[in-house]
Amino acid sequence: MTLTIKKIDAANPKDKPYKLADAGGLYLFVSVAGGKSWRSNYSVSGKQATQTYGRYPELSLARARRVHSEFKSGAQSKCSPAFEDVAVDWLKIKLPKLSNVKHQGQVEQT
Repeated sequence: MTLTIKKIDAANPKDKPYKLADAGGLYLFVSVAGGKSWRSNYSVSGKQATQTYGRYPELSLARARRVHSEFKSGAQSKCSPAFEDVAVDWLKIKLPKLSNVKHQGQVEQT
């Protein structure tokens, strides 16, 4: 069964951290302090790793599902959505100030 906003908002801290499962391996991690973050587990060279996408409510349920889907398909880099948002905003400010078109392309690609 998938998560709902009502279930997420009702998730209160406990004595130990716990997970609330959503579909496709995405889950909400609830810390002892009450912080909530979106995560999934995956395997690299036979070892388990955890991908953290961002904190709830800054990263909504719908956006967490999209980001997780992109991560699973390999379409997205392994960086947090919050970082990507900052990078996009930075590029909007920085690129117009660069006079050389070639340099603009290099900065944007990086």
